[in-house]
Amino acid sequence: MSKNGTRLQWFFDKVDTAGICWEWRAYRNRKGYGKFWDGKRWVMAHRWLFLQVRGCDLPPGWDVDHECRNRGCENIDHLRPLLH
Repeated sequence: MSKNGTRLQWFFDKVDTAGICWEWRAYRNRKGYGKFWDGKRWVMAHRWLFLQVRGCDLPPGWDVDHECRNRGCENIDHLRPLLH
């Protein structure tokens, strides 16, 4: 399996996909966002997943927003790019 595939599997080992929102079950920061070690540094879990699935980085000034308003949600269908 590729490193990316292994990393995605490791990521989803920390996600409960039983509901509409896929809940992050590992470390969350004080604001409730999931944090994930990408092999080099701690990153926001939802942003990391969005970038892996979409295959590109966001332009400066853009972030990944939870349409469901659940900061612990990792359901890719609930994530969208947002200009700040």
